[in-house]
Amino acid sequence: VETLDRYAQLSDRVKLYYVNPDYHPDFFAERNHLPITDHLQGSDGKEDTPVLIVYSPDTGRYRYVRKSVFSDSQYLPLENRLNGGIRYATNPDMQKVALISGHGEYQLSYFEDFMEGNGFDVEILDLPQVESIPSDYQMIVICNPGRQYSLTDIEKIEAFLSNGELQGKSMMVFADMDYCKSDKYLREYLEEWGIGLGDQSIYDSNRLTLKNVTTIEVNYAEEAASMSGTLVSGDYKLKLELGKIRVLKVLWNGETRNNIGVYTLLESSRTSFARYQVTSRDQFPTQPAEGDTSGPLPVGLLALRTRTDGLSTYSSSVAVFGSASLIDDYFISNV
Repeated sequence: VETLDRYAQLSDRVKLYYVNPDYHPDFFAERNHLPITDHLQGSDGKEDTPVLIVYSPDTGRYRYVRKSVFSDSQYLPLENRLNGGIRYATNPDMQKVALISGHGEYQLSYFEDFMEGNGFDVEILDLPQVESIPSDYQMIVICNPGRQYSLTDIEKIEAFLSNGELQGKSMMVFADMDYCKSDKYLREYLEEWGIGLGDQSIYDSNRLTLKNVTTIEVNYAEEAASMSGTLVSGDYKLKLELGKIRVLKVLWNGETRNNIGVYTLLESSRTSFARYQVTSRDQFPTQPAEGDTSGPLPVGLLALRTRTDGLSTYSSSVAVFGSASLIDDYFISNV
């Protein structure tokens, strides 16, 4: 209650109402028939009743805040949910994100919650079932497909990113060691952007085990300073689950090809090393051996394809990460 009262006190544009829908149904009918339901499902499939609704009469959009936000294990606290709900409900230029499906991709319920909590409109898009990716999406996300993408799928992706040669679109790909080994066309398409998926997994002699999850730390690369600012200068680190982290490859360094430049966003530590994947957790190597590749090694890469129009520059981007744990439930606070 104190948190909600504080929001109302900070701005005269925020109105706070405590309403029982059983006794005051007209309150919701008068506000664009704002839907009330007692049986929403949470990310884990369990019933998760809404207790708060953030609503904007100007846009007609609303966002639920469910009772699970008060759980001690909730990864996005109440303030984040309220801020995200306000951004979602009031932003006149809502950006839409598509989570690609149709090839056995990972389900990204936690990432979906996170993006919605930051004011994005997130939808699932079954790529093989659509003629094209709608242009009102700003970004598409692919995570560990289990089956190969077709050439037609790749043509749809390229048409989306080129945006009629205007550029200005984005794609994120999460491809750890569970990524489809038989995939051909998506790998080749990423290579056209200057990014290769390596065959080795990253290990580190420095590691931390919490709640039966063993992690290593990765850093924001110096090269990313212009994009991530204080995240680099503040020496912020991210934790990734050990055992599935893929080495990425920069296929051309320090140059631009076909108007595409490639930049390192995340890299492993200097104590890290890479070798072909060890599948048994008990056998994860703790020290490098002869033939291993020494760190730091690329874990996140960003490719920018730019066009210029007078003094203005426009870019489409492809970001590839060698770990899906960046966006799962245990690590979502990384992002």
